Amino acid sequence: MPLVLDNVTVRLGGRAVVDGVSVEVGEGITGIIGPNGSGKSSLMRALGGMVPFEGRISLDGVSLMDRNRRDWFKLVSLMPQSVRFDQPFTVRQAVLMGLYPLLGPFKPYGRREEAMADRVIREVGLEDLADRRVWDLSGGEAARVALARSMARDPRLLLLDEPTAALDPRHAMEVMDLLDRGWRGRYGLVVLHDVNLAMSWCSRVLVMRGGRVIASMDRGRPDLKALREAYQVEFVRLQGPRGTVAVMPVRS
Repeated sequence: MPLVLDNVTVRLGGRAVVDGVSVEVGEGITGIIGPNGSGKSSLMRALGGMVPFEGRISLDGVSLMDRNRRDWFKLVSLMPQSVRFDQPFTVRQAVLMGLYPLLGPFKPYGRREEAMADRVIREVGLEDLADRRVWDLSGGEAARVALARSMARDPRLLLLDEPTAALDPRHAMEVMDLLDRGWRGRYGLVVLHDVNLAMSWCSRVLVMRGGRVIASMDRGRPDLKALREAYQVEFVRLQGPRGTVAVMPVRS
């Protein structure tokens, strides 16, 4: 059954920053794009159980509000927009922290958890850095550590808020390719600022503006009218090699 959002509203300071979002999200990776302040991050935080919301969110036919908090965090993993590592943890230690919801209070990590962490470290290409301190990594490498930590417990719903923001084009595409291949049969929502990255790797792209979802685009099929409405600039469609499609904003 799909991930269902029914009239989801998030209020901050009395203002609806997410305003009555109703949408069904299928398995695989769904992108969320839109201008700054359109409600993307607030929507992700509601799905991650980080802020109160009105309406209903259900996963596999069960409302997330009907689950206890620990079960929610077992099913759902959120990588926030800004991730800071304030302690001198190694890469492996930082990734192991993502498995905490699977463990009871004060329960130590075992071989199973270590194997899960090592698997995802390999998947994101950090095996050569596993014993390095996160403090000693570049911004892009630290971003991949944060991604690995979010993926470590193999959640049913993965929420990534701008996971490619600190990555160069090659590593950004590698991350999206990993998600495209590895998250089939599960649910993933990814906030992106790169419209072309979203259209190339996400099976579906939701367009937000003013707290609402104003359009939905299928992979490789840009809706220029919706993009213009969302970003308040003109876009043109470009035809690339091997049938690929891209868009570019242009001056009025």
